[in-house]
Amino acid sequence: MDKQQFRGSTTEAGAVEAFSDRLMTPREVADRLVRSVPALAQMRYRGTGPKFIHAGGRIRYRESAVEAWLNTGEKTTT
Repeated sequence: MDKQQFRGSTTEAGAVEAFSDRLMTPREVADRLVRSVPALAQMRYRGTGPKFIHAGGRIRYRESAVEAWLNTGEKTTT
């Protein structure tokens, strides 16, 4: 497939994956995980939660990172 260079990110078929991902606030992520914002902050501190971005003094999560983190907890048996 044809590869294209876009702002330092190589993608296939011209898709711009890194920039098309929606950024979520801690409140949005906490709601999605059915956790409190302070619980999410503890997960960040301990390194047990989804990957996050610290930019401009604000915390944001890529939607794909949250989904990936949720998928790591998938089980087929108990």
